[in-house]
Amino acid sequence: MKRLITVGAVLVLGLVLTVIEVNWIQNEKKNDTQPVVTLTKSIEAGSTIKKSDLTVKEIDKTLWSDGYVSKPEDVTGKTVLIGMESHSIITSGSLKENAYGLPETGNAITAIKLAPEEALCWTLATGEPVNVVLVDSTLVLRDLGEVTVKGLYDNYLMDSDVPVYVLVEGKRKTIENIVSHRESGQMELLKRGVEK
Repeated sequence: MKRLITVGAVLVLGLVLTVIEVNWIQNEKKNDTQPVVTLTKSIEAGSTIKKSDLTVKEIDKTLWSDGYVSKPEDVTGKTVLIGMESHSIITSGSLKENAYGLPETGNAITAIKLAPEEALCWTLATGEPVNVVLVDSTLVLRDLGEVTVKGLYDNYLMDSDVPVYVLVEGKRKTIENIVSHRESGQMELLKRGVEK
């Protein structure tokens, strides 16, 4: 009888250990994956993405790219730049940027390329007011006017904390002034100090 109880206890213990190991392996597999948003059907260039066009799949973390999107709400309502096949992974580079929209009445929008040292030395924030200053070949400074930062982009035109290109909005005359002086020298963005 003791032998039967011992064999039963060993079998139960083996079964419990097997269940624990299977659960551990499944959890390890879940921890090694990353969610990505994919298309449920083919979509043409210029189409607006609907929620029903999207699903989330898990991929191995080693295949993850910074351009991939992990939440459907981040791309719903955006426009695709290229035609994409069913099951394609959505990337930020395949989407048209809609974040800034149209300028306010009487305003205009343009982009300014920052000098490398300016891009690295301090940060900008969307919505921040700055002054655009032209530095000509004789190192004379000319204030071209105040603008508001609307977007920050790196060399690949992706949102960036260290921008190379800054999308700015300002009064139409100010933006026309900036555009007309674009080839006259280097553009700098000056932040104002906090007024007390």
